[in-house]
Amino acid sequence: MQAEVRERYSLERLDPLDALPLAKRPVLMLGTMAYAVSNKLLDDKLTRGLYHFFLDPAFSWDERERFLRYMGAVFEAYVSELLGRVYPPQSGRYIGEPVLRQRIPDKKCDGLILFGDSMVLVECKATLFSHDVRTARNWEAFRRVREDVVLDGADQLSATIDAIIAGALRGEGVDPGFIHSYLPVVITHEDVGMVRPLHRMVLGEVAGRNLLSQAGVLPLQVVSIGELEALEEDLHAGQSLQRLLAEKTAEEDWCTESLRNYCFARRPDLMRGRNAHLLDRFEELANEALAFFRERDIPEVM
Repeated sequence: MQAEVRERYSLERLDPLDALPLAKRPVLMLGTMAYAVSNKLLDDKLTRGLYHFFLDPAFSWDERERFLRYMGAVFEAYVSELLGRVYPPQSGRYIGEPVLRQRIPDKKCDGLILFGDSMVLVECKATLFSHDVRTARNWEAFRRVREDVVLDGADQLSATIDAIIAGALRGEGVDPGFIHSYLPVVITHEDVGMVRPLHRMVLGEVAGRNLLSQAGVLPLQVVSIGELEALEEDLHAGQSLQRLLAEKTAEEDWCTESLRNYCFARRPDLMRGRNAHLLDRFEELANEALAFFRERDIPEVM
């Protein structure tokens, strides 16, 4: 680690956003003692820590691609599980990817939620920013990845709406003549949400490609998984995801802002409760991690 730090940084090039050497090795051993150089990086190592390895330019592109494809499948399953908790099968409101795959053979989104004469369509994007983007070295790569994620998501969502209008989901009880409003949402793994100038540019690109231009389609929204997790307890309590997003898109000043900022400014009653499911999972995983360390007789972390 010392050699990598000396090679990577200098007084002329401190790179304060590049913590890769410490992120890969958040615990330092000095004799029989172990020291955590950063509690956050140690926490990341137990959760998102693999990203630090696979986003390191030292890894081959094939290895990185295998990891990212795997993460994409895991992320889609995770979002489907979350929406399934809020809208269980007996509600008849959530239609997931397996059903859509049967009904729509071509391009399709990952799920949709029915709200009477309207619906929310969901496309999941697990794309992770490269190391150059994370260290603020490559603005063009940031812009390109973000636009690719949203534009590709818009393409999938638009194709799904076309199929629904053509009657592809009649077998699931969805009558296109009864649906008056479609709300397309891209759910991202990266916690970047929406930023007004960038999202306006993206919406311009979406319109330029004639995507999501069907009658009744509301402006595309981007929601990070962290925002959706923070909203889960409110959805369990009866808050309508469709109504919340529709009200947000109806306000010009907030349509292209993040959901978190919108709730903070306009709906402070939301996103205040702690996610009960995640608290339970945290407790389970924390106990597993502690058991893992204890059975290996690893020195106490200071």
